Amino acid sequence: GGDKSLKIFPPVELYSQVKKPVEAVPGMVLEAGPDGMLVSCGGPRGGALRIKTLQPPGARKMNAESFFAGHRIMPGTILGLPTPE
Repeated sequence: GGDKSLKIFPPVELYSQVKKPVEAVPGMVLEAGPDGMLVSCGGPRGGALRIKTLQPPGARKMNAESFFAGHRIMPGTILGLPTPE
């Protein structure tokens, strides 16, 4: 249990067209690494957001490079869905 919310902060880059899996849904992680996390917005044009500053629960705000040095979020993960216990 407990709060597992991952906070995101600006600046967030908007990409209007992205090569992505056909089955990508809003909130699906397309890429995750030191350059940030690319998250699908869904829709027919395949827009996405690149998130570069994150704050995991109980931790300080950090850039993507620092975050992904200690955390893993796999492509295909859908943000906002509860994780299995």
